[in-house]
Formats: sequence, structure tokens, C-alpha cells
Amino acid sequence: MNKITKAIVSKDPNQHIKEIKVTKSLATELGFLNEEKVHLNCGKTCLELYLNIVNSNKNYILLSESTIDMFNLPNDSAYLRVSYSKLSKTIYIGPVICFFTEIYEKSKDPISTLSSFSKEFQRLCNKDGGIFYLSNFNNFDKQNIEGYYYENDTLVKKRFPLPDVVYNRIHMRNNEKKLNHVFKFLNQQSIPYFNDKYLDKWELHNFIYSFPHLRPFVPETLFLSTENDLKYMLTNYDIVFLKPTNGSQGRSIFKISKTEDGYFIDTSNNKNANPQKISNIPQLFKKIKRKITNRPYIIQRGITLLDFENRSFDIRVLCHQTDELHWKVTNHVARVSHPEMIVSNIAKGGELQPLDVVLLTSFDLKKSKHIKKFIMELCIDICTSLNGVLSGIYAEFGIDIGIDEEGKPWIIEVNTKPSKNTTNENNSIRPSVYSIYHACNYFGFNKE
Repeated sequence: MNKITKAIVSKDPNQHIKEIKVTKSLATELGFLNEEKVHLNCGKTCLELYLNIVNSNKNYILLSESTIDMFNLPNDSAYLRVSYSKLSKTIYIGPVICFFTEIYEKSKDPISTLSSFSKEFQRLCNKDGGIFYLSNFNNFDKQNIEGYYYENDTLVKKRFPLPDVVYNRIHMRNNEKKLNHVFKFLNQQSIPYFNDKYLDKWELHNFIYSFPHLRPFVPETLFLSTENDLKYMLTNYDIVFLKPTNGSQGRSIFKISKTEDGYFIDTSNNKNANPQKISNIPQLFKKIKRKITNRPYIIQRGITLLDFENRSFDIRVLCHQTDELHWKVTNHVARVSHPEMIVSNIAKGGELQPLDVVLLTSFDLKKSKHIKKFIMELCIDICTSLNGVLSGIYAEFGIDIGIDEEGKPWIIEVNTKPSKNTTNENNSIRPSVYSIYHACNYFGFNKE
């Protein structure tokens, strides 16, 4: 790995187009030699230049006006990260990081639920010398791309160099499917991107269930195809949940509860809605099919989970990849459902509570610590297991865990694009922002 430092990259209007000037202090630190040919890389833009060392005890790189324009660097001086490969005689500026997401230019909040996270990421890049922008890849070529960056909390449009790495934050599965040409282009340009793509609930269930050591923590789940699938699950379990395989944010989920004389069906879409009673399974299946039409669904055993203040809850554990083989838990929180909802998603009125507070309402301190430690180890195990079988780069997972009355954890769901719509109340940078920045550097700027 090349040594990385920081330098002020500035424009010199009198400089020759084929020249790069580097101060003596920076040349000494990184090992430049005077009057040699070097390659200058910023993102995927590269140019061969003659290097001249000038006397100064400050770290500066001076470029011609046309070179600044070619690399789409700021016209004003910018404090950026710099590294140098003696082997290839290449100076790297960056990393150049792109968030690939939907951008609604005419909206008051063009990037909607990603805005708070992106502002924090911009502050971190400004502090560390990275180049960051957001793009919907509507206007790009092999040299540069149209993107947006934050200036005083306002989105500003400009051209940027093609990035070193792309963080895929396309929010809608249908949009992602329409953008295969973008992912093909990224592959052609050898630009790594994560998270690779949405994986539906049935795919992820099958991946997780394929590991024998994880099976004991997975509620029985079937792909809902026929009335017999529904009959089998309700014969074996008093409560089942029906979930769309490509759903998100707790939408369009059904809870079916078995009673002595029939079945109650409840939905996550409406507060204050009374559960409907249906007398037999054929009628129940017809009712369900009318509601879900042709949308694919899974049917999952309902576990009798712990509650908090008479409300159901689950635990969202956010995990990030630190290198090729290792993962870490970045954050964890209990999500407590709205009193009138069957799901705990924040988008459905749920609220966040500290995990320790929730556990201590049901267990003593020793048991609570043991359960918490086990859940964190289980989530790391899930990540490393999935990382070994999934194609593409994922780098983060949001894992939803339920706890039954005995304290046993259950894997409810794994999300390949965990939500970023929570806001940061203070001016700090949350741990997940640092973790994504680290992943971007590792996968996109881990030069030679």
C-alpha cells in the first residue's frame, strides 16, 4: 500500500499544460524525483505530465488551468489526499467517491431520505481530502460525469471525474433493473460498486438457510405458491406472516392468527384497522390472492417474541465490511412498533430505543449482556457467511433480529440496502458514515 498524505491542489495560470509542480516537502514525503515523467490519476482520469519540484516547506501540487479543467477539479485551491506509486510512477488524487441514487431535481429535497447521511459524508470527505458527489448517471461519458455536491448544505451541480468507487443507493428495485447499462459501464471501466444489488427476501432466506450452523435461528419459511403452502404453515403454527419478496419499510405485510373457529388477518398498511375474521383456509387463500394479486410472497412462521411496554420490537444490527474477510458491528438499536401496527419499521410509526434498555426490562444484567453479545456474534457470522457465497460486493448489511421469551435470537430479515433516513440531531458524524467511507477507500482506492 502506498503512503498517503494530504496536499493543497491549486491552479497556476502561468504553468505549462504538460507540467505538474510539486513542493519539496511533498516530494520528500512521498519520494518524487525531479524532472521525471509521472502519471496523474484522479478517479478514472489519467494524464502523463513532467514533474518539477519547487522549494516550499508546505505540501502543494500546482497544475495548469487546462489540467484542472480536464480533471474537473475545483477552480479554487482544494485540500486533497495524495499518494504516489514509485513502481508505476503514478500520483493518485482522491479517492473520488460517487453515491449512485435517484435525484429529483424539481423537489425541495432532491435526494430525499439520503440527504442527512450525504451531508455527513460530504463533511467527512472535506475533512479527509476525498472527493464526493451524488449522481443518477443521466449524463456521463468515459471522461467525466454530471453530479451534485453539497456547498453550505445546498446541492450544487457540476462535472466530476469518473469515480474510483460507487456506492449503490438506488432506492427502488424497478429503477435498479432499468439501470443495467450503468452497471455494465462500471464493469467495463473497472469501477467497483457496492452494494451490488437488491436481493429479495426469498433469495436471502435460501442463502442463510444453506448454512447448517445458522438454520436453528431461521424461522421456517416457504415461498407462497399454493393453498397447500398456507395450510401447511397454519397447521403447524398459530401465527404466520406473509411478506412480499421485494418489499421494504414494512409495507404490504400480513399477519394471520389461528383461533379455535377461524383465522384473523391483519395488515401493516393501516393503523386502527380491525383484523378481519375468515372461517376456513380456502376462503383465506382466496382473500390473500385478491390482495397480493401476482406479487411474489413468502410465508414465515410467527415467533412469540418479547415485547417492550406491550409493544412488539426487533433489533436492527448494522454491520460493515472492514476488509476482504472481516466484518464489524457498527450500530445496533431496538425498533419498537407503534401500538396499532404489526411491524416495527420506523416508516410505519415505530420508534428507536437503546438495546440495553429494552433487554433489561425482561432479563437481569448478566443475561442481558450474554444475549447482546450472542446477537452481535451471530450477526457477524451471518455477514461472513453471506460474503462467501454472494457475487459482487455488498460491504454492509442491516440485520433484523427478534428475541423470544427464552432469550433465543431469531433471524427475521437481512437487508442489502439498510435505510439511511434517520437524521443526526447534532453536528457529529455517525459511525456508519465512517464505515462507508472506509469501505469506499478499501474497495476503490486500495492502490497497488
